[in-house]
Amino acid sequence: MFCGLISIVIRSILSKLVPKDELGKVYSFVASGEAAMPIIAAPLYNLVYRSTVSTFPGTVYMMSTVFNLFILLCFM
Repeated sequence: MFCGLISIVIRSILSKLVPKDELGKVYSFVASGEAAMPIIAAPLYNLVYRSTVSTFPGTVYMMSTVFNLFILLCFM
């Protein structure tokens, strides 16, 4: 839901915290992490869904909520 906004906020905060000559390295690290997330998240969500579909199919939504709350708390 807030995927695009989070990326913008992270880059903005990093641009103020990191020296100018290191920004390229930091941005490439952040971009690598953003590119890896779908590769990691898809199998994780599939595993959680398959494990909990018979007991509580909404577990993946609860998991997403926890992740988003964690991200929100990191920016406070």
